[in-house]
Amino acid sequence: MPLPDACRAREKPVCVLRNMFTAGDAATEGFVESLEAECMIEAVGYGEVLSLLALEGTGYYEGCVAITFGDVSGAEACAHAMHERPFDGRTLLVQPQGPWGERVYDPSLDEEPPVSPTALGGRPPDPNALVMPGAVALPLDGGTLVMPGAAEEQVSEQGLKDAADAEDFLMGLLG
Repeated sequence: MPLPDACRAREKPVCVLRNMFTAGDAATEGFVESLEAECMIEAVGYGEVLSLLALEGTGYYEGCVAITFGDVSGAEACAHAMHERPFDGRTLLVQPQGPWGERVYDPSLDEEPPVSPTALGGRPPDPNALVMPGAVALPLDGGTLVMPGAAEEQVSEQGLKDAADAEDFLMGLLG
């Protein structure tokens, strides 16, 4: 089953993150938008994100999030960080789609299994390494907000000084 056209899987590398949510989760008001915003905050730390879609009600891809990257290096970094990662009581699996360097993962094949990042020619990441170099971590009640990439400039521009400021900023991003 092909991914939606918005994913551009015929021309760009896509990480399909499996086991991200359930149909029950998706039925909760605001859940999908919140999940997409959280995923985007993390995904931009791996590379240029062209699109990010939570695939709800799409059969084979039910419960998945598809992240389209501008190049293979961003997709590989995401695959390394996300494959077999625990998330909300489930284990995420990364399924590559589209062109990944010399290999093209055909989005029309339902059988394409989740692939370990090491099978993509890379080595597993150091679990003690910072996943998002240059990220800013802000402590929040119940967790930490990690803002990747150019987020340090955003934090400075927004004047975020504490958890309440960070929560207000994040809520603004979520709409």
